[in-house]
Amino acid sequence: MRDKLHRSLSSRIVALTIFVFGIILLGLYLFFDTLSERALMASEKEKAQLIVHTVAPIMGVDLYLGVRQPLLTLADEIMKNRNVTALKLTEGNRTVIERSRNTADAAQGFEVEAPVIHPVTGRAFAVFSLHYSNAHYQKLNRQFRFAFLFITVVLAAIAVAFSFYLRRMLQPLRRIADALKQFRPDQPIDLPSAAQTDEIGQISRALKEMSERIHRYDEFQKNYKKHLQAEILKKTQQLQEQLRTNALTGLPNRYSLTRDIQQNGDGIYAVINIDRFGQVNDLFGQEEGDRILAEMGKLLHELVQNGILKTFRVYKLSADEFGIFSPDVQPDDIFRDTLDRLIEAVESHAFEIGGFPMNLRITVGAGIGQTNIMEKADIALNLARAKRLPYMIYEERFRAEETFHDNLRLLRLLQNALKEERLAVWVQPIVDNTSKSPVSYECLMRLIGDDGTVLTPDRFLEFSKKARFYPHLTRTMIRKAFRFFAGTDLHFSVNLSIEDIIDPATAAFIRREMLRYNVASQLTFELLESENIENYPEIAGFIKEVKSLGCRFAIDDFGSGYSNFEHLLHLEIDTLKIDGTLIRTVDTDENTRTVVETIVAFAKKRDLVCIAEFVHSEQVYETVRTLGISYSQGYYFSKPFPLEELANTPKEA
Repeated sequence: MRDKLHRSLSSRIVALTIFVFGIILLGLYLFFDTLSERALMASEKEKAQLIVHTVAPIMGVDLYLGVRQPLLTLADEIMKNRNVTALKLTEGNRTVIERSRNTADAAQGFEVEAPVIHPVTGRAFAVFSLHYSNAHYQKLNRQFRFAFLFITVVLAAIAVAFSFYLRRMLQPLRRIADALKQFRPDQPIDLPSAAQTDEIGQISRALKEMSERIHRYDEFQKNYKKHLQAEILKKTQQLQEQLRTNALTGLPNRYSLTRDIQQNGDGIYAVINIDRFGQVNDLFGQEEGDRILAEMGKLLHELVQNGILKTFRVYKLSADEFGIFSPDVQPDDIFRDTLDRLIEAVESHAFEIGGFPMNLRITVGAGIGQTNIMEKADIALNLARAKRLPYMIYEERFRAEETFHDNLRLLRLLQNALKEERLAVWVQPIVDNTSKSPVSYECLMRLIGDDGTVLTPDRFLEFSKKARFYPHLTRTMIRKAFRFFAGTDLHFSVNLSIEDIIDPATAAFIRREMLRYNVASQLTFELLESENIENYPEIAGFIKEVKSLGCRFAIDDFGSGYSNFEHLLHLEIDTLKIDGTLIRTVDTDENTRTVVETIVAFAKKRDLVCIAEFVHSEQVYETVRTLGISYSQGYYFSKPFPLEELANTPKEA
């Protein structure tokens, strides 16, 4: 019942009325209390100032004439004022007159004073001071507050009375609400208070009229629902048709093509591209270009009807491309004849552009078979355009040519990246498993494409070795990393391959740059574990030489192969980075956990530091920490990010 009361409109209006009255009265009280306090105090000070400035000239004359009795009489008269608790007349260091009254109000008040002017020289030669009690001010202030409090109580009583009256006045609305809860569109409603002539009666009658309209509308809705269902079915069929059809040409679209190929499995597919069609849009506008595409679609459809493209269905693809598909596989010579006749028919047709006849040229790529014929046709089209042939039918050897073009694009990308300094250094922190704070940063190679795409080494590194770009990539990485970390207190690591070490030019470059930037004490080289070493003495000699400068060596991806233990026997290694394929499932795979435990135990016997790679979750982190691994690296702590984001790290002087 209490919850219902709180939710009712009348209860909220009552509460809101009392709250608003309270806020207003409180605001008025604070405003007028402050205003009256200041006004009364100012009035008392003005009275005291008036007394001082009125008496001071008289005292000046009497003091100049040397008559004491008038001064004493004047002082006694002033002291008769109950608000004056003390006065004092001083000439230099001499007190001429001093009076005071010991009363309860004497301790409260304020001081006022005025200079006593010499009647002849016009200079101040004495000071008259007065202590004025604020008892009168406090009395007036108490009277004001009492009066305001009385008014507040009266207004509050009026507000409460008004609130309860308002609640009673709204009581019929609650009864109307209860009746509305029982309302059903198919049944009449009987609302209370409908006979009243006031506003509530008007509301009740309006609601009753509304219920009758709802009842009539319900009947209409039932009839309309049947009509609407029929319309929805009709529109659904239209939308399905639009989904399968190109609006410009009326031909089936790529969606229909994909569905037809999937349903038929085997077949012949060719993609038709209008050469340099973008120039038509640039020269004559989009509207004229759309008209040409519509005419092309009509022409291809006519070629189906007159037998040139017999058994084929025409499709409108994206931009300036059309497609034709037939589930009937033709012999190679017949299909080539079909393509020759198709190209001749299209290129001999006069399209009207800007009021003048113009012929268009097309290039066709075709694919035959059961699998990936759309992809095969696209490859054939690209090669036909590259070789400037009217058409090409896909053959398996085309994949090698496509790979060649991909390699050519990658070669140009590497050349431009080195020329334009778009080989970037990214870093990923290595953290202490106890504090979760970074202790070092592994430098990772990234290539920034012409469009700003960030490429990881798996996209270009192996190709760079075949194209003999790899040494340039390594040296660029080392120079950028050394230059950034030089003069800081940050530790970092750089990946180093066996190819880098056995290359005399690269090895000499590494030694020279270490001495130039003086970063050896901060630096760890990470050797790739998966690489085989045939000349251990040469590798061991390089490691020993650069370690003498102060750097450290780690084996990367330790545990991914069998050569790592042989590395440990021949090389001076300080750190093992346990491979991510082991760490990834160390929290769930018991066999993997056993392997990692063995590696950690072996490392401790050899006094080697262990770092867990690919720590990607809280569970993996807790597991490697429990296994006694000191450091971790992975997405759980941080993804790789550009080296420049470390630029705000304080550097040593």
